[in-house]
Amino acid sequence: MVISPQQWGVMRVSKHHYALKLAERGNVVYFLDPPLISGDSDVPAVQILPSGVMYNLFIVKCRISFPYMIKFHFPLLFYRMMRPLIKAIKKSINRPVDIVWSFDIGNVFALRGFREASLRIFHPVDMPHLKQGIDAARSADLILSTSNSILDRYKGYAVPRHFINHGLADDFLDMPLPSTKNNEVHIGYSGNLLRHDIDRKVLLKIIRSNPEIVFEFWGSCAPGESNVGGGTDVEAITFIQALRALPNVKLHGAIPYQQLPSAFSRMDGFLICYDVKAPNFIGPNYHKIMEFLSTGKVIVSSFVGDYLDYPGLIEMTGADDNRGLPKLFSDVISRLSEYNSEVKCKKRQDFAFDHTYEKQIDRIEGLLSSL
Repeated sequence: MVISPQQWGVMRVSKHHYALKLAERGNVVYFLDPPLISGDSDVPAVQILPSGVMYNLFIVKCRISFPYMIKFHFPLLFYRMMRPLIKAIKKSINRPVDIVWSFDIGNVFALRGFREASLRIFHPVDMPHLKQGIDAARSADLILSTSNSILDRYKGYAVPRHFINHGLADDFLDMPLPSTKNNEVHIGYSGNLLRHDIDRKVLLKIIRSNPEIVFEFWGSCAPGESNVGGGTDVEAITFIQALRALPNVKLHGAIPYQQLPSAFSRMDGFLICYDVKAPNFIGPNYHKIMEFLSTGKVIVSSFVGDYLDYPGLIEMTGADDNRGLPKLFSDVISRLSEYNSEVKCKKRQDFAFDHTYEKQIDRIEGLLSSL
């Protein structure tokens, strides 16, 4: 069972890819969506649905029939009230669950509710800012994360902790050859544009300062378009409107994941722009980096500490803030042919191809042998 804080949908991040790869390797996989918060009795408490992708991959949908806010005001009562739902999920599956692999940093489905599993893995990929994010590792046999700074938050648990970088989906292994195009420079940006920790001011400054460059965006840019969350506040909507108004911006929205490799192959480089000092900063590592690296093209980014030991993979700012990102971007673009040389492109691609989800699962299996 893969417990995910994001629903199954058109956009895919690490937990979706691990579920797919585990099913491909012959496992029967149940992907547990976050619960529907509704008291509507017409909606079944638990549904086990075929994924439509693989015969042995199922999507588990459920709902809670009590006020969700209890979780924040009376957590002990919340988990007591969640027990019948967890039992109903197990009953609906109607077979033993050997491994529970939780990415649930919100600790909605506490691992202690799956004590009968042979192995319980907790795998946070976002920075925990609330106590519930730390508590989510309770009862885990193994803690994995895509960032060492996240792992440091779980020092209090006497279980093995290991860094496992993001993986690369098979779709990116055979990168299409770029089509012939004019002399325009195209810079790609992929990810949920509704995220609160995007450095919107700096990103807009870069775009406005480079009117000759075409900036193409893939990812949710409207409420209800994303299955991986995101804000719908006034600031987020205003930001999207500002992007739409710029003549050198193309917003493609959320597209099927399988279409991304072809889209990325047209790019001359990529941009990542998050505010590392934002309240409740989600980072500090991003699955999109592997996808960008698989193209071989240069990446200009805000600070990503887990790549400090890999010079040449990402051109990034210092850890303090993003004030230097516009200048860094201009410097890289002015020497684009140098940054996209055959040697540098191959170095980036080799790194990405060594981190497929197949290889990441092999590495994790190696860690399990030492438990």
